[in-house]
Amino acid sequence: MPIGGPDLVQAQVQEVKVRLQPRPLISFPVQVVPELRDFPKGQQFTLRPATVKVQVQCFPEDSARLDRTQVNVLLHYGQFHSPIPACSPCCRTRPRWPAASGS
Repeated sequence: MPIGGPDLVQAQVQEVKVRLQPRPLISFPVQVVPELRDFPKGQQFTLRPATVKVQVQCFPEDSARLDRTQVNVLLHYGQFHSPIPACSPCCRTRPRWPAASGS
């Protein structure tokens, strides 16, 4: 935005052409031990399998910067009270991408 704000911008553009070039993604699995949420205290639970496989996709140039320890999975006890008592894992947050060096 120019100094002085958008009032200083004048455009006579009638048509804009945009060409998108798809970029390839790489996929790789990450095994995660899920965090149990809202499970009753004092009771023991067994999770089988003990890990959840999360399929992560990213651009090839970003794969080295991805901190795989930031991939988190939650299991909520409340899902066991549905008509079909099963627990569906969900990802808690998206991993943060550290800034590229030299930026």
